[in-house]
Amino acid sequence: MMSLSPVSGGSAAANYYSSDNYYTLEQANETSEWVGKGAEELGLKGPVDEKVFADILDGKLPNGDVIEAPNGEHRAGLDLTFSTSKTVSLLALLGDDKRIEVAMKESVEVTLAWAEENLIEARVWNKEESRQERENTGNLVAATFAHDVNGNGEPQLHIHAVVIN
Repeated sequence: MMSLSPVSGGSAAANYYSSDNYYTLEQANETSEWVGKGAEELGLKGPVDEKVFADILDGKLPNGDVIEAPNGEHRAGLDLTFSTSKTVSLLALLGDDKRIEVAMKESVEVTLAWAEENLIEARVWNKEESRQERENTGNLVAATFAHDVNGNGEPQLHIHAVVIN
């Protein structure tokens, strides 16, 4: 199952994604990863650094550039949350079946690669027609975070893929 929700910017959001793993809190950053060609172009790879993530959510790029929001309306990104069923989560987490966790991670990677190729786009200004147009960029910038519990503290294997706007 996948659910979508908007992401707020800044350190509060970065802290939530990097530490919301109650069973394995010390491993939270180890289960995070930068994803996408856009992330690579920005020099982002490996585990997600909380400060860098917070800055990017606020529109501050690693090279020092700042992406200004038109009319002051900044949309940090979108959280795509991929979740398994309760039964599968119990088998993976309480049954210690690592194959399920690997399969979950691989399925998210394949889904994000497909989205990068087919869905990721930017709005560009067409001066001749005085309007915005959509252009497929193929440059995804996302941070993934594997979590093992839900908001109620129950076993729930899920992966947040925060797609940066």
